[in-house]
Amino acid sequence: MKKLLLGLAFVSLIILSIFVSAILPNTYNPSDNSVTFNFEKAGWYLLPAGAAQSCDESVKAIWIWLPTLRKYVGTTSGPGSSEDGALINNEIKLGYLQEGFSGYWLYLSNPCTFKYNFPQSQNGDTLKLARRWNFLAVSPSYDGKSLNDLEGSCNIEKAYLWDTQNQKWGTISNLLDDKNVLRNEGGIGGGFIVKVSDDCKLGSSSGSSVTPPTLPSDVSGNNPAPTKGDRCVDSGDDFYLKDTVTIYKQNGQVYTNSDECTYDGRVQEQLCLDSEDYLGSKNFGAKYLQCPNGCNNGACIQ
Repeated sequence: MKKLLLGLAFVSLIILSIFVSAILPNTYNPSDNSVTFNFEKAGWYLLPAGAAQSCDESVKAIWIWLPTLRKYVGTTSGPGSSEDGALINNEIKLGYLQEGFSGYWLYLSNPCTFKYNFPQSQNGDTLKLARRWNFLAVSPSYDGKSLNDLEGSCNIEKAYLWDTQNQKWGTISNLLDDKNVLRNEGGIGGGFIVKVSDDCKLGSSSGSSVTPPTLPSDVSGNNPAPTKGDRCVDSGDDFYLKDTVTIYKQNGQVYTNSDECTYDGRVQEQLCLDSEDYLGSKNFGAKYLQCPNGCNNGACIQ
């Protein structure tokens, strides 16, 4: 269990609900840059990556979201596999997971209290976000800043805080310019997720951004260059909704696959993937999520 934690951590989910304020289980101490977590009941908790804890007997599951691969790695018993560790280390090396800024899921079966010291040298400006969902922790450096202040080169489409008291997500997508929402609703050490439109980097959005002109399009006059290949349409990327992927083959055939539930309570989310059958070929792929409340009709139960 500890072996997996040392690798660093992280998930992609959403529940369209309004965030309900509650007594925060995390207390920040600026004198030693630490946060004390006091979890009073069993449930899911979203912790800062690197926050090793002393609740081994209460820990029943650890799940880490890998942003570039858009999938979980984790364990429900014993240490994680060496393959999972290699995937986590690669995300760290690429800059998409960082101690104190990213986060991981922990499921506790009993109450637990422990303390975590944030790294002394922190630079959230080096944290990269991958297209779509990323799991983050409220760092001390985020105190008094809005998500708009922190967006850097990112275009944040949606954002949710994890409500530990009520065990559900709460939207803050309409509060991106609120400088107190992370501190007051999530608290230092709390967990949240953001959905971004493309790969980007967090950081201060103040200052100018100077970029060179884009390359010219591959066109001849007003007529675009002809393209060949299949077309793949994904109706969505939401584990809580049953989505459909449709592939339109260049020969006119159409194929459709929908999300499904597996026998062990996971949801199989359909994807569009490139294929080597021929130039521009598309095929179906899948990613999996262990649904916290079970799976029904191709979607996680909220």
